[in-house]
Amino acid sequence: ARLNSDATAVLYCTYFGGAGTDWAMCIKLDSTGGAYIGGLTQSTDFPVHEAFMSLPAGSFDGFVTRFKSDLATIVFSTYLGGSGQDAVHSIAVDGSNCAYVTGTTAGGGFPVTADAFAPVFGGGTSDGFVTCFSPAGGVRYSTFVGGAGADVGHGIAVDALQRAYVVGQTGSSDFPATSGAWSTSLGGADDVT
Repeated sequence: ARLNSDATAVLYCTYFGGAGTDWAMCIKLDSTGGAYIGGLTQSTDFPVHEAFMSLPAGSFDGFVTRFKSDLATIVFSTYLGGSGQDAVHSIAVDGSNCAYVTGTTAGGGFPVTADAFAPVFGGGTSDGFVTCFSPAGGVRYSTFVGGAGADVGHGIAVDALQRAYVVGQTGSSDFPATSGAWSTSLGGADDVT
């Protein structure tokens, strides 16, 4: 939905989804006034267009959709997930209108690129992930972020040099902390990352 500037009127509002459960969990505007949305879907008939993944891979998959500024035209819409439960929790958009998404995946076939920082699922019940989409919907890169415990990506930002910054939580004692970091060991059952 698009509201006017003082939230006294709805300028545009639409349904979006399929026959199953669909949750939009994040939204980010691009420089054209268009909108990226992400979340999770259980719908096998979720509206895909110019999709990186045109079919669901598991019972719940993440999704990423980019609308033009009229909010009625889809640039691309795709599933994002593997055979387990997956969700997109946050989106950032850079100056070139590439979208960076993070969330959670249960592993099993989640699409990662060959040159990924972490091309293998870390273990536990979930890993975080970072996937970067081009403005037309192609995947520039996709990687797991996590260790042997449960990990989740909750938020993402991108700077002017197209470097992604991700926050979330981890239960992994082997989370890839860098040397010289503020803390290099897990402080409790779950830490923020």
